[in-house]
Amino acid sequence: MMILKQVAGIDVAQKELVVSLGHMNQELTIELFDYKVFANSQK
Repeated sequence: MMILKQVAGIDVAQKELVVSLGHMNQELTIELFDYKVFANSQK
């Protein structure tokens, strides 16, 4: 499988941040393959 494009997205909310990773292959299929949730705090 050949990957055409890789992306990272960040969803910012009042209490948490969600970071998602994905890619698009040669068949133009989009796959989100990982994510992690972080607390949205001053720390």
